Amino acid sequence: MRIHLFCLFLGLASLTTRAAVNNDPIVDRLQAYLDQKDYFRLKMVLAEEAPHLPDHTRTYFQAFVDNAFADNVSSMKAVKTLLQTDTGLTEKQQYALWSLQEDNYYKIGEYRLARESCDTILHRYADGMIWLMTGCYGEHWKTFLPRN
Repeated sequence: MRIHLFCLFLGLASLTTRAAVNNDPIVDRLQAYLDQKDYFRLKMVLAEEAPHLPDHTRTYFQAFVDNAFADNVSSMKAVKTLLQTDTGLTEKQQYALWSLQEDNYYKIGEYRLARESCDTILHRYADGMIWLMTGCYGEHWKTFLPRN
């Protein structure tokens, strides 16, 4: 019971943090479509609202749209630009971009670069993943690991 409450608290804290960082209803709507993987609506609303969005916000969502509609080269360029510039991205957004970059490389057959992106994710977020797994599953999370 205590573990479930902790996971619920963690989920609510992340939602509260996102709401506190972003007060823009357009961005909230775009993020909701992205979370739901509703890329057709995301593309449509992004096209309508693009003039009203900051460049880095438009580029962030456009990277996901490009990936979903098989324009992986454009998506890769957008992700690279966002990760190399200080645009105030949250850790969650940075993680999403690294994952997207891995997917882009995989889709165009650049498996070595896909692996490098995956390694970056593991190195940057390993501590957080272990903390989350321990919080939700206690020490039982180790049973999910493959055995040698």
